[in-house]
Amino acid sequence: MEERSLLIEADFLNGSFSEEQSAALYNAGKSAKRFKVDKELIAKFFATQIDEFWHSDKDQLEYFQYFSDGGYFCQRRKLVYDFKTESSYRKVYSFTGATNAQAEALFKKCQDFFYVVNEVKNLKVEEKVKDIDQSVVFWEQRWRKLIRQRQNMLGLSDWRVLPDIDEKYEGEKADWVKWRKWIRDYTVPSPTDAMFEGSGLKYFKYTFDLKFPIDPSNYRKLYDGVENPPAFMDENDADQWVRHDSEASSDFFQSREENMYRLATRGIPQSKKISENILRLMRELEVDEIIPVDWSKYHTDENEL
Repeated sequence: MEERSLLIEADFLNGSFSEEQSAALYNAGKSAKRFKVDKELIAKFFATQIDEFWHSDKDQLEYFQYFSDGGYFCQRRKLVYDFKTESSYRKVYSFTGATNAQAEALFKKCQDFFYVVNEVKNLKVEEKVKDIDQSVVFWEQRWRKLIRQRQNMLGLSDWRVLPDIDEKYEGEKADWVKWRKWIRDYTVPSPTDAMFEGSGLKYFKYTFDLKFPIDPSNYRKLYDGVENPPAFMDENDADQWVRHDSEASSDFFQSREENMYRLATRGIPQSKKISENILRLMRELEVDEIIPVDWSKYHTDENEL
């Protein structure tokens, strides 16, 4: 004779479900793994899926177990009027008035609901992963762009310091050497540099807030004819520090941007087969009001399930 096993445990009062439990574990008094359930989902489940035979304002369903032999345990809380105190109170009791067919029907509804609960959890995980991916891609793009900008500014200004190039003014090459050294040293620093104190957040903030000094050629144009101009690459002169390489380097020619990175899917399936009942239940429970849902990824070919 097959031992009795617990097929589902739905604790609506405390907002948790447990997965199927073997007879050995159940008989040993060991609890199955429990999953927290969104209270909003439970409220919608009661409002759209459970009839008044099981749950009403006066007689509330709190707990339900269903077993492999068709047996069930149901705890409800009913509203009772005390004539002595002339007041009402809630009384917990075990409900036994359901037929086997009614209990099985409730079990199937709870089973479908449990599937939806897990799907909502998976969708939330996917959303968090996507947010992480977007952050990683953002910083990776910024880092790669800084490398590309440094290479462009240095590569395009190499000729400025060649020995056979005449200076337009005394000290011009020294200015170019100074500017190029800053571009080389500070455009893409190492995350391990002491200035970041071991903080990845400080490093990424630096890369995002970074401004470039304008090169000697742009400096001369900016202060041409100005008496007592600020020193070249004066850290206190905001006009000499710009966010874009094309503004900083007079030799820079704008190149086409790299193709945008595609967000990593991290193994998230592009399509998912579920039953018509599950899809209908997800829509009736308005899961998309709790977590964004791409409905197009669900397929409901019953023959392929």
